[in-house]
Amino acid sequence: MSRRADGTLHGTCYDRTCIHCGHTFRTRKADAKYCGYRCVNLARYDRTGRTGKAEPVRSSKVYPRDCDLCRQPFIARHCDAYQCIICRDATKTCRVFITECATCATLFTCRYTRRTCSPECAETARLMAKREAKHRRRAIKRDAYIANVSPRKVFERDGWKCHLCGKALNRKAVVPHPKAPTIDHIIPLSSGGTHEPLNCRSAHFQCNSIKGNRGGGEQLLLVA
Repeated sequence: MSRRADGTLHGTCYDRTCIHCGHTFRTRKADAKYCGYRCVNLARYDRTGRTGKAEPVRSSKVYPRDCDLCRQPFIARHCDAYQCIICRDATKTCRVFITECATCATLFTCRYTRRTCSPECAETARLMAKREAKHRRRAIKRDAYIANVSPRKVFERDGWKCHLCGKALNRKAVVPHPKAPTIDHIIPLSSGGTHEPLNCRSAHFQCNSIKGNRGGGEQLLLVA
């Protein structure tokens, strides 16, 4: 067991008598004199000239005023208080965060740090992250080059349009909806493609499923 500098074991308790109230108490400090903060404060008041053992009372000085907001009379206990307790509680400010939703890119306010504006967007972001992790696992198995790919940034770059059929994507749809936005690799991973923004395009879930791992003439899009 470890010992302190004075040779005593850690965790040793001592029975002491409070020098102010006379009660016996147990403590871990070998030089403790008081049983608690109450006796410490009372002893400090005694040293400053207060006589007797009565506890110090709160100052009785008050300031009758009219509230600056509601104009109702109230009693202030501080010289710098100019609002009643109701108006003071009503005007308390709270910390608010203005965040851009990671799914729909709309600005929203919240009291806590959140990435999505609604449960629907949170579920969409979870599914996108799950599919992105699947793409990364496939690329790792094929020893392909991997870079950070943000699905939302890819969709915004492509104007939220499918690069296979040219029609608009349904932003609120999720897989397995046919019009749900997905990431398609121009050169499939099975054919030696890489997982990076340059090799990724936005596509409908239906179009992506029909294409599969077949590469059409999309490889020409990489020559730019």
